[in-house]
Amino acid sequence: MGTGIFGISLTGLNVAQQSMATTSQNIANVNTDGYHRQTLLQSTAKPQATGSSGTIGSGVNSTDVTRAYSQFLDGQINQNQGQLSSYEAYGQYATQLNSLTGSTDSAFANAMSSFFSSMQEVANDPTSLVARQGMISSGINLSQQYSSVSTGLTNMAKSINTDLKSMTSQVNNYAQTLAKLNGQIAVTQASGGNTNQLLDQRDSLVAEINKLINVSVVNQQGSGYNLYLANGQPLVVGGQANSLTTVQNPSGPTGELVPALQIGSTTITLSSSQISGGQISGILNFRDQMLTPTQSGLKNIVDQLVTAVNTQHASGEDLNGNPGGAFFNTTSSASGFSVAISDPNLIAAASTGEGPGGNSNILALIGVQSDTTYTGLNGQTLQGSFTNLVGKNASYESLATSNQNAYQSLTDQATQAQQSFSGVNLDEEAANLIKYQQAYQAAAKALQVSSGLFNDILSALQ
Repeated sequence: MGTGIFGISLTGLNVAQQSMATTSQNIANVNTDGYHRQTLLQSTAKPQATGSSGTIGSGVNSTDVTRAYSQFLDGQINQNQGQLSSYEAYGQYATQLNSLTGSTDSAFANAMSSFFSSMQEVANDPTSLVARQGMISSGINLSQQYSSVSTGLTNMAKSINTDLKSMTSQVNNYAQTLAKLNGQIAVTQASGGNTNQLLDQRDSLVAEINKLINVSVVNQQGSGYNLYLANGQPLVVGGQANSLTTVQNPSGPTGELVPALQIGSTTITLSSSQISGGQISGILNFRDQMLTPTQSGLKNIVDQLVTAVNTQHASGEDLNGNPGGAFFNTTSSASGFSVAISDPNLIAAASTGEGPGGNSNILALIGVQSDTTYTGLNGQTLQGSFTNLVGKNASYESLATSNQNAYQSLTDQATQAQQSFSGVNLDEEAANLIKYQQAYQAAAKALQVSSGLFNDILSALQ
């Protein structure tokens, strides 16, 4: 508060200087993620009484530096970004899976078709060792192609486990930092300090957490942000952060991990239905909707193929007149099965008693390809079931891409709206800088006049 021309001019000079500093801060942070535009609030200083002539102004005060923040607009970004991150993570894995299993013309599909085609060559000339060796080679190729796909799917499952561990660790780091900021903000506010930078940091942490796992935010007076997961469990309460961890999926295969929330000594397992957004949600949904069904579906196709071929092959006779044995061996390795015979003479192409030149049994083996009575294939052939599996996965990827594009658009729109309210506009800040510079110059001129008047008085008294 100032009195007289000198004091009033000095308050104007100080406030104009503070306004230019605030504007310069905005300009400097135009490209800083999470920064909210700041504004210096001004108010007229309390007037001074001058006796019988009433009161006279005493200048200007700066009351606060506020930030342009809208909980609704920032929340819209977080909500849409959370869904976008979910579909991005889903889509990335979906693309990998579909590249691995391919289309109806994939290596595995072609290997299955070639295997049955090689049987037809044996049927055309049952005594040809070349045709019989071709059938063995085709069987080996089919086994190798399945092994390649199966191993790739297993590696994807391991990758998801690794991602879950990494992502939950990141969430914990962000949550712990946010809990500390809650305490720092409370202390700074209590002492009358400016918390804008701390508030920006805290909001940025909320945004980063939402990219990993969706949270709702409750601004609790006195304790700061409380963060809750979609199932209502608390991630952060005031200055206390609970921890996300990973545990064995109680309803999944051995080694499959799911996130869990650790609250003291209590561990709460989180399923994909209890997480509504973020990358963690995306990879869990991918695993539930695509990876696990593909692994089980493909294994069922192969199991049915191996069982049907072995059963039919065992009912025939080989070139030596002996009963046919198993054509495939099942294994516990990623390959799932292998060709059991290496001697082409042992292929049982003939039916019992038909003789070396018979082909009735190999024709029956070819019929395995068109059979529709397999367990768990819903009346489809082996190749038809694989085609259906590939088509379903393609539709999942397409839907993820569509949703990703939709939420990218929504996120962009929400960001634009938020930036219009909270962001730094360089043209506006440049205009403000000129305005405050002029105010500073005017206040400095008034101060100069005041100083000149004071010097005139001193000269007159000498």
